[in-house]
Amino acid sequence: MSDLDDIEDIKLVMQLKQGESSRRSRKAINRDRDVTEARLNSPSVLMKCTSVIHQLAYDTSPDALDEYLQMGEHCARDCLDCFNMCIIDLFTPEFLRKPDVNDVRKLYDAHNRIHGLPAGTNNDLTVLNHSSLFDDLLDDIAPVVPFEVNGVTFEKGYYLADGIYPQWADFVKSFTVARDERNAVFKRRQESARKDVERDFGVLQGRWHIIAQPARAWTVNKLRRIMYTCIILHNMILKNQKFALSDIGDTYICPRANLALTWIERCEAQRKQAKELRDKQTNAKLQRNLIEHVWQQHLLND
Repeated sequence: MSDLDDIEDIKLVMQLKQGESSRRSRKAINRDRDVTEARLNSPSVLMKCTSVIHQLAYDTSPDALDEYLQMGEHCARDCLDCFNMCIIDLFTPEFLRKPDVNDVRKLYDAHNRIHGLPAGTNNDLTVLNHSSLFDDLLDDIAPVVPFEVNGVTFEKGYYLADGIYPQWADFVKSFTVARDERNAVFKRRQESARKDVERDFGVLQGRWHIIAQPARAWTVNKLRRIMYTCIILHNMILKNQKFALSDIGDTYICPRANLALTWIERCEAQRKQAKELRDKQTNAKLQRNLIEHVWQQHLLND
């Protein structure tokens, strides 16, 4: 065997050894010990959700489960706020949508069936200044659902209100003193139906105790998110228990018909709607027909 063959054999053996050593060797992995310990000790998603549900449903303090969940007060408060924002962002189109025409009709039928007052609904004084329903009405984009009472057709629904409200076309108030039997029957029926909103809010407070407690520690935006979250979760429960009045799965699409109008035309439409909203003659006509409608039902039941 020549020296050249020996050199080639030596090179081949060296290459094989280098390959085996490279396969056996392992690269060192640089780990940050602080980051690793923080990840291992941080609360899981299930622990965070457990803390949030306890705060919403039982009104426990943020640090009430610190030993059980190993979660501090600041972390629990942040979890509640993030949970509320996620719930609102994900489920508002389905469980906190505005009513459409079909929803309003179902509400009319249910209210007439339970209380004997067609097309009525209930609310408190915040309706006058804060309800988006009046904004849609003034913008001429609210669903138009006519109804008939005592043989007379009305284009817009109404709210059952107490004496503090103005005499507007969309408010039907009770009497301070009933002058005759007709007014007395209507007064009892109207006040009985008007208590629904207070009972509904009581049910919401009973299910989510955080609403019933003092809220000075929260900002306005956090309070709004907490309230929206409780309503969304409440509607989820109603859907699961088959108690929902409307099909919650539908998504409301607001008809922006006024966007095609000019600014002057939109202002004129708002002025017209505001004038109709404050029409005292329509208010008196609606109340007169409702009194007659309730009285006729009272006579039939007797």
